[in-house]
Amino acid sequence: MRSLAIAGALLAGLSFAVGSVLQQREAQLVEAGDTRRLIKALMRRRRWLGGLAVASSAYGWQALALANGPLTLVQPLLVFELPFALVLAARVHRRRIGLREMGAALMVAGGIGIFLLSASPRGGADQASTTGWLTLLPTMAFIVGALTIAAGRAQGSVPRTSLLAGAAAVTFATMAPLMKATTELFESRGVATVITWQPWVMSVVALVGFTLSQRAFHSGSIAVSLPVLQAVQPIVGVAVGVTVFNEPIVTSPQALLGELLAAALAVTGIALLDTSPVAAAQEGEPRALPAPVPAQPRVIDLDESRVVVLATPQGSVSDASASSTGKAVSRAARSGASSAATRRAR
Repeated sequence: MRSLAIAGALLAGLSFAVGSVLQQREAQLVEAGDTRRLIKALMRRRRWLGGLAVASSAYGWQALALANGPLTLVQPLLVFELPFALVLAARVHRRRIGLREMGAALMVAGGIGIFLLSASPRGGADQASTTGWLTLLPTMAFIVGALTIAAGRAQGSVPRTSLLAGAAAVTFATMAPLMKATTELFESRGVATVITWQPWVMSVVALVGFTLSQRAFHSGSIAVSLPVLQAVQPIVGVAVGVTVFNEPIVTSPQALLGELLAAALAVTGIALLDTSPVAAAQEGEPRALPAPVPAQPRVIDLDESRVVVLATPQGSVSDASASSTGKAVSRAARSGASSAATRRAR
């Protein structure tokens, strides 16, 4: 039923959008220096866990859609996750989404949809050859590593977020053929699939992609990270399917022209979102501040006078305050001692 396929695809896109917005919002509120601390901090946040659960439910809606409609119908509808997410993010961050942002989001979603419709990828081999795997995995590892290193050296949150999102998208695109191979192996071997290398490599790749996506969410605006994830993943996925699984695509001159124009449309939309006021506004958005440390009393003895000073974590400020206070008390004590000596002399 096409209506059920359309409904399932749209619900999947909405679920992905809600999950992404919740995860990105919580990642923005976490102050973490490295990836391990970031993930540990996120695992303790209920809203982030809720976002993860909602995003996971999207795979169920996607499966429902694919069970009732062809991939060429379902996959383009999934890209509506992007405009859904931008509208939700605007409400969460209490910002207004202008015509530029919505137009750019529709350019990205439309570009990816047109690209997939023009290419019309179809099923190929069930398993990749050994040569195909030995070519794919090192190549993708090199690309992901290069993007991650470049992100670490990037100046500003927008380029850093884009590079991290690109690395995550390439990783997820690599996971897709591994998932396909694991599924085919499970259908033929059953439980014995666990002794093959594909499911274990898939698990590692999934963990890397998940970590990179959370780093991208933590680094900057969802208006920057999500369009890159949306655009790069299906394009790289089609390229992997063609080169590794020999999946045929339409290569007529008209189709190739449509694919190039669609890719250019999506890239233009990403560029517009990366330079939009929404992305620029979140560039300088403050992180969550650490909890204040309670002031501790400190007693200073000056000429038998006791002065209590509240010591704060800002050592230079409190020391200066203590120093000035101490000098004043010391002068008062010396003045008092001098007055007492004068009275005794009289």
